[in-house]
Amino acid sequence: MIKNNMLNIWFRPNVFIFFPMGFASGLPLLLTSSTLGIWLADYGIDRTTIALFSLVGIPYAFKFLWAPFVDQLRLSFLNKKFGQRKSWILLSQLALIILVAMMALIDIRNDTFLVALLAFLIAFVSATHDIAIDAWRIEINNKEELGVGAAMYVSGYRIALLVAGAGALIIAD
Repeated sequence: MIKNNMLNIWFRPNVFIFFPMGFASGLPLLLTSSTLGIWLADYGIDRTTIALFSLVGIPYAFKFLWAPFVDQLRLSFLNKKFGQRKSWILLSQLALIILVAMMALIDIRNDTFLVALLAFLIAFVSATHDIAIDAWRIEINNKEELGVGAAMYVSGYRIALLVAGAGALIIAD
């Protein structure tokens, strides 16, 4: 029999918040990979160029290189109000909003290099966002909440992948 306390753990605010955080982390990943590739193909961009766009995902593989920087650097203008982890999360979310909006406004046929640059920046900022969220999750969850917090994060992440993939294709259709 599962203890009542174990069921309540899923609804604690410091655990449940990681569902939308996971969603916010997962959305840019697929937008800069397969969804972007489909968008490029739809506009008649050649396959070699589309294949080169797969390189924009490199920041996700190497985020461990700047994670110590994110862990140590305090954003003084935001840190006082929100704290170190939330400051990085807020800054990266604002940057993602701006970068995705910029990408949406570009004529992909004429500015393929700019699209690639923005996609790379989105991946870099999104990876930084992941770093900050992971640190915050570990910082605010107690030992019994760590597994559930991670599960909430991954659930939100996976749903975002579905939305960014299938959802984007449905909207485009």
